[in-house]
Formats: sequence, C-alpha cells, structure tokens
Amino acid sequence: MKDIPKTIQIGLHTITISFEKGLKDEKGNPLCGSFEGSKLHITIDSDIPETLKIETFWHEVVEALVFFLEIKMPHDKIQSFGLLLSQVAGQMTFENEPMMKLFTGRK
Repeated sequence: MKDIPKTIQIGLHTITISFEKGLKDEKGNPLCGSFEGSKLHITIDSDIPETLKIETFWHEVVEALVFFLEIKMPHDKIQSFGLLLSQVAGQMTFENEPMMKLFTGRK
C-alpha cells in the first residue's frame, strides 16, 4: 500500500481510496477492487499481494475515467489499459526521482 495514495484528482473530483479485507461483490464473489462513481471512492482488497494492489489501483482509475467520460469500454480492455498504466507508472516512479516525487510526493 506504500505506493497507493489516499486520494487522487480526476478533473474537479477527489477520489478517495481505502482498503477492505475480504472485498466481495453483491453476489458474494471475491473482488480485488471496485470503483463507486456516486461516492467517488475506490476500494481495494487488503488481503491481496502488494503488486496486485498497485495493479488493481490503476484498473480502478481506468474504471473511474470510463465513468466520467461516459463511454463504453469492455472490461477486458479496462483490464489491459489498467495493467499498462501500472507498468508505465511503476517504471517512472521507481527509476526516475522527479517522477517519484510527482506521483508519490516522496523523493
């Protein structure tokens, strides 16, 4: 959870991020994460591995973008785009100090 912020900005919206143990959907199926547009909130399962938490964070950011843009995007494309973003952001934050500061506020 060290690389996941507590909030992000998308346009004028502040999206809060929290962690919940044993996250499930309305049918009781396990979830890695979810985005609730009406609450401007991302929830990530606290039980999953750290690397999966980071990937899930970016997946849910894409879900938020799709929500705000009011576009239709198949879930497999959201997953692919989220995975790509997690890889790009990870590369920038771990290998580039100015980008690390930009994304995390840390040096």
